[in-house]
Amino acid sequence: MEQWLSSSEALEVKKMELEIESHFISEAHTELNNNIEHSIEDDKKEKEILCKRKTMLMGELEKLLALVKQKEKEIADNDSVLKAVEHKINNVVSGFKEIQSTID
Repeated sequence: MEQWLSSSEALEVKKMELEIESHFISEAHTELNNNIEHSIEDDKKEKEILCKRKTMLMGELEKLLALVKQKEKEIADNDSVLKAVEHKINNVVSGFKEIQSTID
């Protein structure tokens, strides 16, 4: 009986030791998680800022690409009108040359 009591007390002590150890491990785990969160907090904020900046830059890029396409179309339209004017000038010059040849 005495041995059983002694064994029972030893188990109780061991149980308390394990509970205390478990408590320390739990606290250490919580503290570690807090430290990790604190360590990456600034990086998370910077990441958020960079993501917002990327979105803004992508929007600006889309606007610039649309402007480039618009300007390319304006240049093509201008070239078309320029060719028509050049053709008209060539016709007038050619007509005057024919008249001059006839006069000569």
